[in-house]
Amino acid sequence: MSTLLDLDSLIANKVFEAQGDLARLQDLCAALTAGAGLAIAIAAEGDGEVANVLCEAVAAQVFECAATHAGLALTARGLA
Repeated sequence: MSTLLDLDSLIANKVFEAQGDLARLQDLCAALTAGAGLAIAIAAEGDGEVANVLCEAVAAQVFECAATHAGLALTARGLA
């Protein structure tokens, strides 16, 4: 996954730029969701059952990441 570090950096920069702007953060979430959906569809080769399994796995990973970063979000808002 080291070849995706440029994507990680791009996303981190976009999050930083949107800090405090809920609409921009929501737009970023929408773009990331669309990108994940495309990647899943291609990885599943159009197979709905495989796509479903991949979607559920991604949803679980997103939840874990959000929970992991909750403290960072509170710190950024000055609430921690």
